[in-house]
Amino acid sequence: MMKSLFEKFSTICVSEAKSQGLNSEEELHSAFNAMTSVVWIVDKNHHILKANSACRVLFNQPDSEIIGKKCWEIAYGTEKPIEKCPVLVEKCPVIKAGHSLQQESIEIQINKKWFKVFVDPILDARGKLSKYINIIMDITEFKEETAFKNVKTLSGLLPICSVCKKIRDDKGCWNILEEYIEKHSDVSFSHGMCPECSDKLYGNEEWYIKMKNKNKDDKK
Repeated sequence: MMKSLFEKFSTICVSEAKSQGLNSEEELHSAFNAMTSVVWIVDKNHHILKANSACRVLFNQPDSEIIGKKCWEIAYGTEKPIEKCPVLVEKCPVIKAGHSLQQESIEIQINKKWFKVFVDPILDARGKLSKYINIIMDITEFKEETAFKNVKTLSGLLPICSVCKKIRDDKGCWNILEEYIEKHSDVSFSHGMCPECSDKLYGNEEWYIKMKNKNKDDKK
């Protein structure tokens, strides 16, 4: 059976501790708190049992406000999972790791930041599921760099129809302009109508003329 991430982390800590002459539990605890990523130990009901210093810094809360709380209470500040919470959309890595007994992961957004959550099951001496270890890595910079690279792929010469404005891709297929850009970038479109096109389409309609005259009067 694969070692859990907790076991791997412990092995690394012990190895590093021995190489540095660190043998005490206090020094290993210091190594745990030195991790720049948030680390949680959670039970099977999503209660946080232990958290490192990075957690206290990220969520700006002391241990007394973190320990015993459910993960969504700290991550989202809500009493119940919010609509986009992985727990509600059946993508929760904790639930999945409980079934697979191996590492699971998911990307989530908290406020304006993106995080990659790795979850490994912690097994007891009988090989039964005991609790979980969560490592939460800030990947905001990586996501922004990826988005920037995706936008850069749109640079250069794009074959576009001079009539319908469809774009020809590298497979020779003609794509609707908006669909092509959305596929190759993080851009989304919302549609409206510019004044020139509105005049061409509705310029002779009585309701449109009245609306334009009213707008002019409102601006006076």
